[in-house]
Amino acid sequence: MTETFPVGTASVGERGSLSAAISVVVPAFNAERHLPATLHSILAQRGVTLELIVVDDCSTDGTAACVAGIAHRDPRVRYLRTASNCGGPAGPRNQGVAAATSQWIALCDADDLWHPDKLRIQHAQDAQRFIGGGGRHAQHAHARDHRRGRLDPLGEFGVA
Repeated sequence: MTETFPVGTASVGERGSLSAAISVVVPAFNAERHLPATLHSILAQRGVTLELIVVDDCSTDGTAACVAGIAHRDPRVRYLRTASNCGGPAGPRNQGVAAATSQWIALCDADDLWHPDKLRIQHAQDAQRFIGGGGRHAQHAHARDHRRGRLDPLGEFGVA
């Protein structure tokens, strides 16, 4: 499951193009098996600037070492650990969202893989809705998604 939520407004660059600043939050519990591929797919995103926040829910496997190895090579990666196991991904997600520094939040499960253009395309679509563009169809889609409490979870470009 992946979702993008606005935490502010999109910024528009000098030439009118969207400038993305996205915090990606990945809750993890005993995820060492799938986590490297997930993190690499997030870090390979094209056309956006991002920070990657992995929140470890007291894993007993090599999750912490896996994240530490990737964080050592890439300063965009941050590692947080819950004080006690939350029993599910909601607690770690909330902790990651609270620690996020970007205008936009994207949630990714520890075993998901993303297409390299997922965030660029999704951010452009979602941000366009918030800066007034997109026409009646986009405004209708925004209103519908807002009632559900989320924006375009996977959209047509997400890879789960």
